[in-house]
Amino acid sequence: MDPQTAERNAQELKAQAQTFFKAEKYNRAANVYTEIIEQYGNTALADTIRIVRCNRAQCYVKLKKFDLAAEDCNAVLENPSQSTRDITLKAYLRLACSRRGLGQLSEALEALNTFRTLSGSTPEERDLRKDINSKMHPQPPSNPANLSVRPLRYNVQIGSHPAIIIIDEIPAVLCTSNPPEVRSKMFLANLVRRHDGDLMRRQAWTCWNCPRMATCMTHTPCAYFHLPEPMVVDYVQPVCINQGRCDMEARQFMAQEMARVTAAFPK
Repeated sequence: MDPQTAERNAQELKAQAQTFFKAEKYNRAANVYTEIIEQYGNTALADTIRIVRCNRAQCYVKLKKFDLAAEDCNAVLENPSQSTRDITLKAYLRLACSRRGLGQLSEALEALNTFRTLSGSTPEERDLRKDINSKMHPQPPSNPANLSVRPLRYNVQIGSHPAIIIIDEIPAVLCTSNPPEVRSKMFLANLVRRHDGDLMRRQAWTCWNCPRMATCMTHTPCAYFHLPEPMVVDYVQPVCINQGRCDMEARQFMAQEMARVTAAFPK
């Protein structure tokens, strides 16, 4: 088939797909876009195929098929074209939506940062960034019992990486130099549990003790509830296997470090 015929057929199908999309028939629209790619991907104009892939990515976002949406966005971004710069910008926004849907929040922000570098901020970009940031730094849970609480600075130190600061809440009754021991331990355990998943998702961590990828984290939270600004400093080691050798060595290492610090700075 000659390129002109292929381009004409692709444009006719694209118009059909857009009609389906406007009618919120996202699956049918995605199928038509797929037909264009399969039949005319090598004969229609390259810019037309970029637009089709970017549009299909939006269908997949609507269908919550975020992995497929990310694949299409990456395909668009691998073949940039100055004549379809607006499609490049849309691809970055849709890639950010896809990464957010996959729980890859740091990668989503990277896509938005690139978009902002290329185009500046837009209302859509700001709204998406705000939503992603709210997921990365969730607000402290509400206090249904209406107990007195204070802001808590949760300082997470993962190896040599920059510290991660999260603002949470702490019951005011614990903010003393001698808080109730059992309740303090329960608070620390819940604090760690509440944020562990988000910390793991921030990036692909490597085990602190071997070259394998980390699957979980070992936490050593140190409480400073008595300070004017209550704080918990959590020393974290990514580990490859929960309860494995690297996990056990991480716990032993931190126990030794805490004992050393306690001996050097006795209360």
